[in-house]
Amino acid sequence: MTLNIKPRNALAVAVAVASFMLTACGGGGSSSSGETPQPNDPSTPDEPSLTNVSGAGVKGPLANADVALYSLDLAATDLRGETISTASTGSNSFIQGLTLPEGYAGQQLLLVISANDGTTDINTGSAPIITSLANVISADTIIAGNEVYATPLTTMAVGLATAKADSTSSPYSGNGDGDLSAAEFTAALQVAAGQVVSTLGFGLDASFDLYTAVPLVTADTTDTADLTSVVGYRQAIESLAVVVNDLSENVLSGASSSDDVLAALVEDMTDGDIDGQSESGAVSVFSSVSTAAVQDSVTQDVSQMTIPGTTTTISDIESLIAEETDTTAVTSSTTELEDGSIDSTPGTAEVVSDIDGDGVADSEDAFPEDDSEWLDSDGDGTGDNADAFDDDPTETTDSDDDGYGDNSDAFPDDPDEYLDSDSDGTGDNADAFDDDPTETTDTDSDGIGDNSDPYPDNSDGDADDIEDGSDNCPTVANAGQEDEDGNGIGDACDSDENAVWGETNWNESNWQ
Repeated sequence: MTLNIKPRNALAVAVAVASFMLTACGGGGSSSSGETPQPNDPSTPDEPSLTNVSGAGVKGPLANADVALYSLDLAATDLRGETISTASTGSNSFIQGLTLPEGYAGQQLLLVISANDGTTDINTGSAPIITSLANVISADTIIAGNEVYATPLTTMAVGLATAKADSTSSPYSGNGDGDLSAAEFTAALQVAAGQVVSTLGFGLDASFDLYTAVPLVTADTTDTADLTSVVGYRQAIESLAVVVNDLSENVLSGASSSDDVLAALVEDMTDGDIDGQSESGAVSVFSSVSTAAVQDSVTQDVSQMTIPGTTTTISDIESLIAEETDTTAVTSSTTELEDGSIDSTPGTAEVVSDIDGDGVADSEDAFPEDDSEWLDSDGDGTGDNADAFDDDPTETTDSDDDGYGDNSDAFPDDPDEYLDSDSDGTGDNADAFDDDPTETTDTDSDGIGDNSDPYPDNSDGDADDIEDGSDNCPTVANAGQEDEDGNGIGDACDSDENAVWGETNWNESNWQ
């Protein structure tokens, strides 16, 4: 499956999606070099000289299919860098002979599994209805000995991520410069998987990891949780196949193959909705039918519909998964699938992507991956539900609930204070002198701050019956308040009062 990441117009999007699907089938390819994305976890395991790659392509499991492993090249229209290894799936559907040499630890790789003339779906014994499957996987996953799988759901997610990674529209975080960076693509893979799960996941949990999940019973399927996960994933895969087949055979009257329909759904989802329109215009595959026809097919109850090529209904997927172990030669117990202990019913597909399931479409959700938020009225990056000041972009929290935002509150943890006009560390409400940084308290309420009050605990320290705040000489009793030179300092305290010794006065420069 190849997607052309530039430029962004209606023709480019259509060609890109179709190209990606084509090369997943084995066509196309590129040898151009580009930026290789790294996995989210920068740590890498010890790397052996050669690692066998195990896994499968599942819709249902494909026997005798072509398998190729590529380095990931974001400058290539099909994402294909160098061919690392090629092989095939065996008659039991598992990959055989695919290897990963040393030197790829820490990188993401492209796995492509495609049908040839001899490929069969082991559940039907016939050619698969979806013939091209792809997945982006971490080399570290392979080195760690984990199996890797490609399914129609991973194929859609990778295609959607490639188409949207550079987009600036929610829920994607690209920069719109026309180039696909490693950071953009890595982020887009998770968003795209979320959008695919929210629309065509048929009840899969929002946290379900399409890229690493296992869609069939293997030797590592050891408990109820493993079996339940397999059933849920496989039911979603086969439900998607039912819808794709219905669109191809019934809605479009056979005018487009299932592969074409799958690619059209990817293109359609570039605007977040399945409605026959992409972000750039009409989806050509669906142009001959109404939006209602497409949406009715997608949202129909598939539970009692039969898996294409079989007589098994979607609701009875457990029996099919158990039966196919005869062909895959897996000996893990499937008793819980056979006796009804595990019984799954598919959910209904949706036509509007809502990753976090909060009822607000991704395209309108300011926080598409947070089910507790959807609006950011003041554009400050904090959702309205958590924003104590949703109309003030400068404030978000009020830790002390005093009505003043923490950013402007001089005392964000004190509900009694919010201002400190004189910056003396004491809030204005408690500061008796809020415009004087040298004073904060006036214990005796005489109008003189304790720091400068000679008698801070007595309002008339010199006992002259004049309050210190009004006393022109508060430290020396002077009931008459004499002030000969009128300088506001009582004569009893005025060191500048002209001194007189007998008949001689000192006037600063001359004896008189």
